[in-house]
Amino acid sequence: MRTIREAVLLDRRLGAKCPAAFNADPAGSLSKLSMCLCKLGHGEEALESGEEALMLYRQRATHSPDIYDSRLSLSFRYVSRSLSILGLAESALQAIQEAVRLNQQFAANSSFRRNADLAMSLGDLFNCLNALGHLDEALQAIKYRVELYRQLSEDSSNYCRGLAQSLNDLSIHLLLNNSLRCVFSTQRRQ
Repeated sequence: MRTIREAVLLDRRLGAKCPAAFNADPAGSLSKLSMCLCKLGHGEEALESGEEALMLYRQRATHSPDIYDSRLSLSFRYVSRSLSILGLAESALQAIQEAVRLNQQFAANSSFRRNADLAMSLGDLFNCLNALGHLDEALQAIKYRVELYRQLSEDSSNYCRGLAQSLNDLSIHLLLNNSLRCVFSTQRRQ
């Protein structure tokens, strides 16, 4: 953690001296810091770093979308995770929906890798929707993710793990959803 914090500090110094050349570098370091803090459960710090990275990537993406759009969508994912850790589920949902929207745009006009980014964002969307009890919408998100990973794994076995995880999530979701419906229908009859 100390290393990534040092990288952020150095990138900020360079950015202060020459903002046009170095704004993207602090964003990358801040994004990595946000990811590390998320994994450690430090939601507030992760959110602060993630939002700062998001602001810098938004600025960069307006001038060089081909380079920075995927980084911008990844920053939205990290912000969403931070918000989830803090218990701000609705805000987390809004952030991940923006990441999905961006990734859908990228995937529509571009490459294989962009579909993988979209599939990963859909996994986060699925988790947010489930947490909020939006089960039907969560089902649609995980089905779309399975479909993308099926396509990706046809071209590269690197995506088989993502497909397997998505199929597991789908099966668990269907099982739990059907169990809940059975419980509710039994309660209504009584």
